[in-house]
Amino acid sequence: MREIKWMAFLGIAIFIVGFIACGGGGGKYAEVTKIMEKSAEVVDNFVSKMDKADSGPKVAAAINSFADEMEKMKPKMDELEKKYPELKDMSDPPAELAPVMKKSEEIWQRLGPAMGKIMQYSGDQEVKKAQARLEKIMK
Repeated sequence: MREIKWMAFLGIAIFIVGFIACGGGGGKYAEVTKIMEKSAEVVDNFVSKMDKADSGPKVAAAINSFADEMEKMKPKMDELEKKYPELKDMSDPPAELAPVMKKSEEIWQRLGPAMGKIMQYSGDQEVKKAQARLEKIMK
C-alpha cells in the first residue's frame, strides 16, 4: 500500500516536471514559468538532500524540507492545474511540450534512488511521520 502511495507521489513529481518543461518562452504557458522554475529547484534540492542522507532522521529532514516547499507552492500549482487541465495528461502532450518527455525521464531517474532511500528507512518513526505529512500536503 505504501508503495502505491509513493508511486502516486512520483506521478505528482513527474507532473511538476511537465510543468517545468512547458514554462519557458512567451507561449500559451508563459505564466507558469516562475512557479515551475521554483519547482525544479525544490525537486533538485530534495534529491541532493536525499543523496546525502544516511540515517532515518536525515531522510525525514529531507522529506520535511521538501514538504515545506511543496506546501508553499501547492495552492499555485492547484490553480495552474485547473487553468491548464491539458497538462495533466502527458501521454499526448501538445507539440510545444515535446521537451517534457526528456525532462520527465531525467527527473524520474534522479528521483528513483531518493525514493529507494525512503523505502530503506521506512521503518523509522520520523520518516513515517514525514511521509504522512508529505502525503497529506500532496492530496
